Amino acid sequence: MKVGDTLVITDDEGTVEITITRFTTSNKGCRSFAPDPDEGLYLIADVTVRVIKGTASVNPFYFEWVAEDGKTANGLVGALSGCGTPLSSGVNLRTGSKRSGTVVFDVADRKGVVEYQHNFEAAGSWKP
Repeated sequence: MKVGDTLVITDDEGTVEITITRFTTSNKGCRSFAPDPDEGLYLIADVTVRVIKGTASVNPFYFEWVAEDGKTANGLVGALSGCGTPLSSGVNLRTGSKRSGTVVFDVADRKGVVEYQHNFEAAGSWKP
């Protein structure tokens, strides 16, 4: 998918919309206390998640970077980057609930995709 495209997931619990609204990068930590990226680049994804029916859970670790060569990265290291306002997690969020924030990956370059994992399987991806 392209930036701005919305992934809609419906399961037994409800329906949720996930959108990556923007990608930016930084080759250093975004705050004075933050380390520089080990892989060379922080890829910063601005994310919005909205529950439109029933309930859903949100977690920044449902997002995963998959590089062109197959190498993966989660947002754990990126959480220390100081870049943006981290996407907060929530369990059993009700209809109308919305979460927005950043998910940050430590990557070598922008060649790859950010996947959203639903029930441990890729449900959709966005290309920076």
